Amino acid sequence: MILTVSYTYFILYVILFIKNLLIILIDLSSRYGHSMTQIQDNYLMIFGGYDMNDNVVSKQDLIDLSNNSYSSIENTQKADFPTSRAFHQIIKIGTFCLLYGGRTSTGENLNDVWKFFINKRKWEKIVEYKTHEFYLFRSGFIFTKIAGKERPVIYGGENRNKEVNNDVIILDYPICATDESAMSSNICLPCSEGYIANRLGKCDPCLEGTYHNFDADKGTYVDSSCKNCPAATFNNKKAASTINGCQICGFNTYNPDVGKFECTKCPNKKICLPGNVNK
Repeated sequence: MILTVSYTYFILYVILFIKNLLIILIDLSSRYGHSMTQIQDNYLMIFGGYDMNDNVVSKQDLIDLSNNSYSSIENTQKADFPTSRAFHQIIKIGTFCLLYGGRTSTGENLNDVWKFFINKRKWEKIVEYKTHEFYLFRSGFIFTKIAGKERPVIYGGENRNKEVNNDVIILDYPICATDESAMSSNICLPCSEGYIANRLGKCDPCLEGTYHNFDADKGTYVDSSCKNCPAATFNNKKAASTINGCQICGFNTYNPDVGKFECTKCPNKKICLPGNVNK
């Protein structure tokens, strides 16, 4: 009897899980050769690809994982919106996403770079900076970044002559120092969460006892300071990208101060519970 009831609950759980999953799968249009990346805590962005009629599209969807829903970003920007493409790639760097290359409906490989402002849901084309020097025109490649250095990296793919390449190309974009430079037509990228820009245009990791992430509600793109971990917590690692990097002080330790890389041991004959501020 116990096994039967447990099995029944298990089946119901599986059905509910599949039902929630199908909410996304049924509503989204079928496609292949598209790109997908995480842009915020609960949001995934899908762009382009081939539809089921083998048409190349520029459709852009946002999936909200918190409620299993999705919405589309319509192409209302006219010229300031990536053209239809497939087998391209998108990566997230700080508060931007970077889109490169891909294949058109006529089979031509592209060589353009687009910057997507996550907070404003807006695209901006980066004029053929750096990429035109290599005549890449790639599709089906790998697109990633060097952690902490914010350098987009392209590996392999098919070029405009339909040849498969095995080269590695690093796009040496400058680092944005201010919100103004990030929002202007200047070609720069912000540091990722966990890093801040220094005066030399490099990204430095936040030190122990601190963390750094972007506040979506503020709408800023460049944050020049790391935040201190609160009292009763500590962080002994660099480049913490969220407040979750600040760990609660353990049993028999305490911490009354902010921005600490370790907690203090409780005095003899005293007991400190986890998360204690005072001894």
